[in-house]
Amino acid sequence: MPTIPPTNAEVNTEVPTKSSLLDQSLIPTKRPAIESLAPISEPATLTITGLLWLDENKNGLFDTAESPLPGIFVTLRQCEEDTYKGTVRSDSIGQYVFTNLTEGEYYVDFLKPNDSFFIYEFTIPKIGGSDEAAKDSDVTSQDSYKGQSECLEVKEGFMQLTNAGFIRNDRGSESSSKSPTKAPTIPLVPEYCAFVSGGQFDFAGCEFPCENQDDCQDDMVCASTLNCLA
Repeated sequence: MPTIPPTNAEVNTEVPTKSSLLDQSLIPTKRPAIESLAPISEPATLTITGLLWLDENKNGLFDTAESPLPGIFVTLRQCEEDTYKGTVRSDSIGQYVFTNLTEGEYYVDFLKPNDSFFIYEFTIPKIGGSDEAAKDSDVTSQDSYKGQSECLEVKEGFMQLTNAGFIRNDRGSESSSKSPTKAPTIPLVPEYCAFVSGGQFDFAGCEFPCENQDDCQDDMVCASTLNCLA
């Protein structure tokens, strides 16, 4: 058998690895970036609330001994285009609240009670000046039916109370110097059937006038509203 003469050539004893067998040009040098999706934030929901009370000493401020006024109709409107937003009633401690509002300018209407024995007006407004924590009255204009606040800029962080202080006068306490006349009456506020949801009233476009609950379908109530006045 022929013999192979020895040579001086070096033998490569390195075992090839898996990575050395791959085409390096096909291996990405940088991990591809993954786009992060920014969370979609919902618009902030805001609240308008306040206190209704009987200002017995007529000083324009709520004093702890004074009585809250429950059951008063309160209406919210947006200043732009005078858009109706809803109606609620003050609760047993004289508070009302409108929730789930978006940023914008709003004003509040407070309906005067219709009483056979007393005449209701609104007390001195803004007696607390620029102190937003003061429990004063925010009704700056009124007519025979209602009082109205100024437009409020409602945005994130809005915490201002919008209150209404009422003054009650006996219908028989008019000055004796006047000629005797029949006691004035506050014009009746019209009543319409309304749906009630979350304490707010939807008068269904003022299509269903009523005199009592029997005039409304089972899922509606008969309620007074200024929003259906011509």
